[in-house]
Amino acid sequence: MTKKLSPEERRQEITAAAAELFQKQGYEETSVRSIIDQLDISKGTFYHYFSSKEEVLEAVASRTLERSLEVPRRIFSLDDLTALKKLNLYLEEISRYKEERLEEYSTLMQGMYTGDKNIRMEKKVLDYTEKQMKPLMRSLIEEGVAEGSFAVEDPGEVAGFFLKFFHIYGREIGESFIRAFQSGSEEALENLIARYKFMQRILERVMGIEKDSLVLGKVAESSLRRLWQKRDRFELSSSAAEKSTSP
Repeated sequence: MTKKLSPEERRQEITAAAAELFQKQGYEETSVRSIIDQLDISKGTFYHYFSSKEEVLEAVASRTLERSLEVPRRIFSLDDLTALKKLNLYLEEISRYKEERLEEYSTLMQGMYTGDKNIRMEKKVLDYTEKQMKPLMRSLIEEGVAEGSFAVEDPGEVAGFFLKFFHIYGREIGESFIRAFQSGSEEALENLIARYKFMQRILERVMGIEKDSLVLGKVAESSLRRLWQKRDRFELSSSAAEKSTSP
């Protein structure tokens, strides 16, 4: 007999169970039936809350993104740091946050880039991120301009560019990340690190920040080299990952 839960509790229960199965089995290999069996609920109960597996993935993505937003919200509200120090602290902590949750983010990425619904899913993730993060980033940039460390004419436009650039260019880097770890190629790893350093240079110019002021390249290199040393622990070479990165 299923527990009596509120509608929101039941929705969250289904989302959590689906997230666990996506990580264990891969998104493509997880069926609606397996989610239903995991929770011992009826088919009707599942479809009362979600119309499809893709909609569950969207809920998983929203939950993952909402949790990650706790990092900039906390850091950007600090009163004893300059805007530049806040931005660098954010880059350090969000990198560590995602590194600690590599399997969760890998599952999300594979779900986004696999199947014919990936464009819709990716757009939803970008729209959600921009809606929640853009006001925070704009406020931070305005602080930097007031302090004289950022040379920006339109903080809103630059905040939007920052987020879109990270998302779109980050997608390419994410695919390269999986290929590098699958192949075990040291050259591929070095190319990946170089792309992050290029990304840093672009952002410094767009945000009007002095060259080598951001820590993005250094943070990415440290994280990638740590993950490289223990890459055998991560199941990044699953069939879903291979499909998601094929040209």
